[in-house]
Amino acid sequence: RTAPPAELLVAPNLVDVQVAMPDSESDLPQARTQAGAERVTEPAAVRDYQSGDPRRLVHWKATARRDRLMVREVVLRGLPQVWVLVDDAAPAGQAAEAALSAAASVALRLLRAGHTVHLVPVAARPAGPAPEVRFDPAGGSGPLLEALARVRLAPEGFQAGGAGGLGFGRRLLGEIGARGAVAPIYGAFAQVTDQLAAELGPLAAIARPGQLWLTGPDAQDAALRRQGWTVTRIP
Repeated sequence: RTAPPAELLVAPNLVDVQVAMPDSESDLPQARTQAGAERVTEPAAVRDYQSGDPRRLVHWKATARRDRLMVREVVLRGLPQVWVLVDDAAPAGQAAEAALSAAASVALRLLRAGHTVHLVPVAARPAGPAPEVRFDPAGGSGPLLEALARVRLAPEGFQAGGAGGLGFGRRLLGEIGARGAVAPIYGAFAQVTDQLAAELGPLAAIARPGQLWLTGPDAQDAALRRQGWTVTRIP
């Protein structure tokens, strides 16, 4: 007798990383309530549902009125949102797994410190995950770790810039930099190509802090530091 098929998700291994925490005076949109507050009912504090939002934040009256799923905006006061770049463009292997572990460790530490975390896969493949997934600290660490467990590394022969390609840097620069904002941006990479370095370059100007972890070849370390990133190499 066999049991029914079941899905087994294995989250990336967590590692010890030194994370420069964001400045609470960042000029990104700040919180409207204290952590865990439930008194957010004004229209300005209601937004469309995003993957990763906890069910308990669903605003049922706004959902019924607008005929689409709406949630209450609950973010910690004074703690800026952060962006964590996830390297799903590198070929599967030890370096790519190490980069995923670093990204998971950084994202989890920031989430547990009370920051809203945006995971941004760098490879915009048509069949891949959503371009950006947002995780609120009120939802706990489970949804974030599940999302990282579902990251698919690039198959052998994947060429960045091919079908889909990259483009995350230009998109984030448009969404964040257009407002003249300062954005805490982190990332962990196994393979930094010339194209990836070109995507990261403009982001360095708005990243405060701007911190990267590298696990693969060191050919781009110096170039990334010249752009303004703090680069840490993980063996």
